[in-house]
Amino acid sequence: MKKMTRDAKEKMTPFLTRPIAHRGLHNQEKGIPENSKEAFRRSVEGGYAIEVDVRLSRDGIPVAFHDGSLRRTTGGKSRLKKNTFQTLAQTALFGTKETVPSLSDVLAIANSKVPVMIEIKNWGFAGQLEKSVKAQVQQYHGNVSIMSFNPLVLWWWKKNMSDVPRGLVVGLSQSGIPVGWIGRKMATAYAAIAARICGADFFALSQSLALSTKKHHAKDRRPVRFVWAVTSDEDGILAKETADNIIFEQYHPE
Repeated sequence: MKKMTRDAKEKMTPFLTRPIAHRGLHNQEKGIPENSKEAFRRSVEGGYAIEVDVRLSRDGIPVAFHDGSLRRTTGGKSRLKKNTFQTLAQTALFGTKETVPSLSDVLAIANSKVPVMIEIKNWGFAGQLEKSVKAQVQQYHGNVSIMSFNPLVLWWWKKNMSDVPRGLVVGLSQSGIPVGWIGRKMATAYAAIAARICGADFFALSQSLALSTKKHHAKDRRPVRFVWAVTSDEDGILAKETADNIIFEQYHPE
């Protein structure tokens, strides 16, 4: 992986001073769903940075939502992109009073008080989703970064809004199933090549991948790293041996 530049480090500084709440500070047992307004409010109240997944509604509104389908989070049978924002804003998350928020809602809650890390959920060519997010980022005065599994998305941001930090999300597999030594080598090589092409300022690595590569890169000679999704203090301690910060859920890091 390429040597970390001072410029990249400086761009990411606001994201290195506090842990980052994965999909907001959610707690399903307490009726606070992931990617909900209340989860993001709790992040701000706790002084945590926010990580939020963003997709596009049918009428072109960026919304905070992880899955392509409504099934897991709302019980619905349709794809998210088939629904207007008006419909989504009235759709309950996990049977709670919380509904699907827009990116605009999230930024209003953050209100420049904590950094916001936006993961763009787009597996194809960059287009309307990126343009819609850019329009909102341009109007926002707080610290924002963009990340995606898709290097084409990061390439688009490099060309269209290069001052916004951008990062490549990398995992051993989307399903979370370990794929062994060969998989780790392939993922590491892919990350290095893709990051160089799209000009990534940071990596967001799955825990398993980050821990498997921790011996190979000194912190001062590699791009900024975040590890996701850390779920305990013990894992947080391990993650910080190889990463600059953690993206966490299911507990409150100190």
